[in-house]
Amino acid sequence: MSRYSKMISFIHVVEAQSFVLAAQRLHISNSAVSKQIKLLESDIGQTLLQRNTRHLSLTELGKQFYVYCKQLEEKMQSANNFIDFIQKKPQGNLKILSSVFFSEIFINPYLLEFKSRYPLISIDLEINDHHPTAGQGHFDIMAGFSQNSKISEALKCRKLFNTQLLLCAAPSYLKQHGSPQNPDDLHKYTFILNAIAKPMNEISFTDGTNVVIDTPDFIANNTTTLKALCGQGAGILQITKACVQEELNDGSLVEVLSAYPQLERDVYLFYQSQEYESLKVRCFIDYVLEKFQLASHPVEAVEI
Repeated sequence: MSRYSKMISFIHVVEAQSFVLAAQRLHISNSAVSKQIKLLESDIGQTLLQRNTRHLSLTELGKQFYVYCKQLEEKMQSANNFIDFIQKKPQGNLKILSSVFFSEIFINPYLLEFKSRYPLISIDLEINDHHPTAGQGHFDIMAGFSQNSKISEALKCRKLFNTQLLLCAAPSYLKQHGSPQNPDDLHKYTFILNAIAKPMNEISFTDGTNVVIDTPDFIANNTTTLKALCGQGAGILQITKACVQEELNDGSLVEVLSAYPQLERDVYLFYQSQEYESLKVRCFIDYVLEKFQLASHPVEAVEI
């Protein structure tokens, strides 16, 4: 077992804040990850991680060592990219983090076609609606998320499209409770809120009106669950239009207060900044943009 592989395991544990998640991302057992960390600490002769059943934290030495490990990982990645560049063969494991809606519409339907076009690239796809952070450096690409200052400064990004926030509900819910006529009416209705949205309980309209939902009836952190609850008539949901365009088209969901537009959200694709651009990353970005140009996707305005 090389020292480098132990250092990579250490990086994954730190960034995942979990031995279990690190093992999943490395495709090895939990015990193997734990053993590698113990061997690494034995090599150094000091503790790198303070751990108990609920929490992991870095020692002061661990914090310093993590910085050195990340620098080494980046140099190794740059070396691998250089080899790919010289060989002109896109290859290797492509690690992608995608939001649920982006994966359902723009990734899942095309994975086999992409693999057929680039047989030397293997795909490791994680689907999660939690907004990525700059510390998730083990992913090559993070797609389908809005910008925030931390991640935008650390990574390169490509704006894919913009989509508007809206309120929607099932026809059955509106038949039973009636439709709100203006933002002030919203306090009379039950709401489904997205736990990941910041702020979670605030609805902002372009005219400056803000409505705060103090007592939501349902809270979930997954787009699929939110849409399912709304479709079953659980209440009114705030979500981006891109996420529910299909449901709006087939009538299973209906837009509420369409005369009161909400703010727009830009959707981005983020990727690591490297001295030598990774061919596998470039191939995937070009492929996604190609599908935007060819497919009839559920977004009115796309900037490529």
